[in-house]
Amino acid sequence: MTVERDLAASVVELATAALGDAEVEAAADRHRLALTRFANSVIHQNMAEDATTVRVRIHHDGRTASGSATVIDEGGVRALVERAVESVKVAPRDPGWPGLASPAVDSVAPAVGRASIEATPAERAMVVRAFVDGAGGLETAGYCRSNHWAGAYANSLGQTLTGGAFECGLSGIARRNGADGLARHAPLALAGLDGAALGARAAAKARAWVEPIELPPGHYEVVLEPT
Repeated sequence: MTVERDLAASVVELATAALGDAEVEAAADRHRLALTRFANSVIHQNMAEDATTVRVRIHHDGRTASGSATVIDEGGVRALVERAVESVKVAPRDPGWPGLASPAVDSVAPAVGRASIEATPAERAMVVRAFVDGAGGLETAGYCRSNHWAGAYANSLGQTLTGGAFECGLSGIARRNGADGLARHAPLALAGLDGAALGARAAAKARAWVEPIELPPGHYEVVLEPT
């Protein structure tokens, strides 16, 4: 998270250098999303996205302005700050500005396992394979994803914070005679995805649709899943 911390600190430094007594806060967020899609029980797409967004908010002379950018090289960061500095000069008065919060102690978050962060397409494919097998021969479709976030925050009062998190998930359907059964799970580690159990759950729902009947309009008690 050093890169994100340095980006946020750089934005604050540039903005305060340009405006002197301004109140400035900045954040940098990096998301690494990977996705494996499957249809007709076969994987048909793997994709990965690595994007970093930098945001800045400036309060100066009773006015507030903000901006963001995904171009994070030195020129991109400077351009972001310059736009925000020019914007705050012509922004409307902001009587509701609460001021920056006083610096606080950075809480210690659980470390994100490298195995999850560096999950490969092959590892996601194993989860998909287990889902297909768990569906017991029914046609399946869905996706398996992983997403790692790393972020940092800094402001002109000297506050700096960093953090990171990982989440993943599988969402899939099993189909039988036009009836779909859905199963989803979103744990905090790829090892927590039991593809076989999810495939079996989706298949059980699809099979439960055997010979459905149409009900006349009326009031009926129903049971819904948490999702």
